[in-house]
Amino acid sequence: ADSGAASGADSGAATDRATASPPLVPGDTPRAVAALGAVDPASRELLRSWSVLVSPVKTPSVDALGSTRSGAAFTRLAGARGDAAVSDAVAELLLLLRDAVRHDDAIAVEHIARACMIWLQASGGGGGRLAVESALRHLLSSPSLALLVKRLPESSERPVLLQLLSRAGDVSVETMLAEMMKTDDPVARRVYFDSIVAMDVGSPRLFDMLHDARWFVARNAAALLGEMQVPNTDAALIPLLHHADARIRIAVARALMRLRTSKALQGLHGAIMDSNSEVRRLAAAAFGVAGGLSGTVRPPVAGLAHALEQETDEDVALEMLAALGRLGSADAVQRLLRIAVPAAPEFSGVDRPPPARDTWQRVAALEALVRARGSAVLPAIEALVHDNDREVAAAAARLRGTVTAGVIEP
Repeated sequence: ADSGAASGADSGAATDRATASPPLVPGDTPRAVAALGAVDPASRELLRSWSVLVSPVKTPSVDALGSTRSGAAFTRLAGARGDAAVSDAVAELLLLLRDAVRHDDAIAVEHIARACMIWLQASGGGGGRLAVESALRHLLSSPSLALLVKRLPESSERPVLLQLLSRAGDVSVETMLAEMMKTDDPVARRVYFDSIVAMDVGSPRLFDMLHDARWFVARNAAALLGEMQVPNTDAALIPLLHHADARIRIAVARALMRLRTSKALQGLHGAIMDSNSEVRRLAAAAFGVAGGLSGTVRPPVAGLAHALEQETDEDVALEMLAALGRLGSADAVQRLLRIAVPAAPEFSGVDRPPPARDTWQRVAALEALVRARGSAVLPAIEALVHDNDREVAAAAARLRGTVTAGVIEP
């Protein structure tokens, strides 16, 4: 879903580099948000999204902020140098902040925050920094922080806000989580999700949320932990593969696939007979992922093959066949041969031919064989070029050409 947006972002890379904002103030925290003020590939990676591309933008100019009703105060801060001048400008901004919080004016709070962050980026460690840091602490107090978080989905300067919110660490994440849970806007939920991932903090609270009685809370926590690649997440998620709610099991399975640790993949292998088809599909895919046991040892095929014989969902069965091909072990290849070439005992390794298979299964098994062994399965392909099933024969002819030409990798 992001491919088109990502392409557009790449095409504008040169422009982005030319308009990149000044370096961040040294020491900004946490580590994962340290690059958000600069427009570069790392920023895009931190703000990656599955459904909404949260693109870094240029740091706002004081002139742009000057168009607000408090523009004079912002201009005064921008021009202030030295402790006394900056302290006077900050004192005026704090009065504006108190008024904005009293009226729940989130836009005004955002403008004040951006003005302070701009000043820090422009001045570095010059005189007056302590006064501006004091203003930032006021901005991160509970009432104003909540208003800043509410502005995240609407703000055109999201990276600047995230720089500031990162200073509050877990408190900011808690507030974002609360907003994500109660909003009905899918775009806003995606923004909060990506912002929490970019912040890279708050995992203790997420572990607690896994056991929340509300299914959507546990689901969101599992998705966030998987996306953030938090250590020991696999051990916390695996027991939830037995949760009574299929929605939570699906979220947990997806998170484990994203983690792709040996423990996570082994846990997924055990869900191959789950009652939910999506969980079974993800479990099947886990069999074909490198590292399923010790990183080099392939997981045993028996459980996957048994599940394939019982599977009634076509999409899941196709995933299982593909996983057998990715495994590529001798046992996996033999099982694929029995499906693709059922009438040929010399290929299937059995005295009695197995029951007839549907066309789609035979074609998928043949493609998986080519993936597993490449040109080594040419004899089996040749045996099927004149198969009674026209679709199987056509697939065999196509695969023979691609294997001979070396197009498909083993």
